[in-house]
Amino acid sequence: MKQFFISLIPKSFLPIVKWAFQKRLVYWKGNYTTWAKAESETDGYNTDVILNAVIDAVRKVKRGEALYERDSVLFYLPEKKNALYEIIQQVATQNSGKIRVIDFGGSLGSTYFQHKKYLDTLPGVEWNVIEQAKFVSFAKMELEDEKLKFHYKIEECKLDSEFNLLVFSSVLQYLEHGIVSLDALLKLQIQYCVIDRTNFTFEPNDIITKQTVPSSIYKASYPCWFFNPDKMVQKFQSYSYSLVNQWTNDTLNIGYQGGFLFEIDKK
Repeated sequence: MKQFFISLIPKSFLPIVKWAFQKRLVYWKGNYTTWAKAESETDGYNTDVILNAVIDAVRKVKRGEALYERDSVLFYLPEKKNALYEIIQQVATQNSGKIRVIDFGGSLGSTYFQHKKYLDTLPGVEWNVIEQAKFVSFAKMELEDEKLKFHYKIEECKLDSEFNLLVFSSVLQYLEHGIVSLDALLKLQIQYCVIDRTNFTFEPNDIITKQTVPSSIYKASYPCWFFNPDKMVQKFQSYSYSLVNQWTNDTLNIGYQGGFLFEIDKK
């Protein structure tokens, strides 16, 4: 019976269905008092299992076997109906087709490759990914080109007023001191900042949980924040940003995944 229903799904949509099903198997539990306590009960995010799975997937993307990958799962159709795509399009339109991005924690360019078909139509693209050392070392050898750059540290980017989009996509919740990194980048006063696919809680305060990923994606577990959304908005407002839009990506077993678009207040 299972195979019968699978046969009814167009092959091009199977990766999307598979990814959606697998995401349902990811779960979060606990409310730890410290990050260290949660970390002591997990495998950790630095495991090579994650890196190797993503490398294998992104190589297939580079060979043209898929359009992009997310969490090492391959996708074969363009995904345009999402908030981040609309934001990228908006920023590019407002800047005569020129877009300079800092993509903090952007893996091996997942967001860039997801939107590459559109980005390739623009006259000026500079997409800068800041990531863990192991990711950057690989990317500099096999992925970096005139448009897509990788950096070990924030300071390695040519920081100037020409940057117009700051992206945090599914990253802040996996960093013990992610808010410190957020502070450092918000000080740059980049025109637009987007928080996407980030975990939020209905509780009055941020909480620390343990996230478990099934072996069908890659078997791993690591500490994970769930942020209070009101406090996140207040953080941006303290740096003279105004909330432009917000959305929900998905519901989770102990909260939800969502995002915000902020614009620097015009002086």
